[in-house]
Amino acid sequence: EIDDDAVSVVIDEFNSTSLNSPNDLWLERGELFFTDPPFGLQMADADDPLAYAYEIAPQVPAVYKIPYDPAVAVDGTSAETIRLRSFERSATEGPNGVIFIDGDLINPITNFDDPRVEIFGGDEVTKRLELEYRIEGENASNPPLTDGSTYDKDLDVLFIAGPGGVYMYKGQTGGYHFLGFLRVDDLVANVAVGGDYLWITANKRLLRVKLANGGDKESSTPSGCGRMQSEWLFGFSAMVAFYVIMM
Repeated sequence: EIDDDAVSVVIDEFNSTSLNSPNDLWLERGELFFTDPPFGLQMADADDPLAYAYEIAPQVPAVYKIPYDPAVAVDGTSAETIRLRSFERSATEGPNGVIFIDGDLINPITNFDDPRVEIFGGDEVTKRLELEYRIEGENASNPPLTDGSTYDKDLDVLFIAGPGGVYMYKGQTGGYHFLGFLRVDDLVANVAVGGDYLWITANKRLLRVKLANGGDKESSTPSGCGRMQSEWLFGFSAMVAFYVIMM
């Protein structure tokens, strides 16, 4: 149990109005990025839980940044919060995951009719990453959910939890080139890389996928995967190099 005195609220409102339901975050060089869709406001007894969430949301769906300023820092973050981008208040879409790479804000967008990832630079969307696969088999009735994401700096690879499985793209230096798709055929919510594995939360299961090459075991990088040739590991022709373990 954590003592209440050890917990600090970093932010719970913007412009004196409560946030919706902060969903995902990314820490980059001391700056904190987070998404605030209304997904957490859904009520199971509502006729349309998602529409209800959008109706009662106090804020428009948005992505925020809390910049780090040592001069005014409290618990490592500044009190100043910046809204980087916002979305229409409708029950059709909202920002889910968030990654920030060298000036590019990367947002997987939850939209059952148009699942995608948007690369946002400056004041506009500069690139769309299409998520074209869908769940097949006994779970095919589930919606085409786009959810969490992660980025491995050593591999320079984006991993996106999207419809049907995990999508992989080269990072900024590779122009976000599509590398491959790992089919799971279930609702995939979040992904992480660590200990030579790709970790996946998929509905009622936690999965791990062994990377084809463990890489540099002495690597001090956060992912611990070492430097590997992502083209060799993650192209369609290399999918046989993965081994899926259900836990």
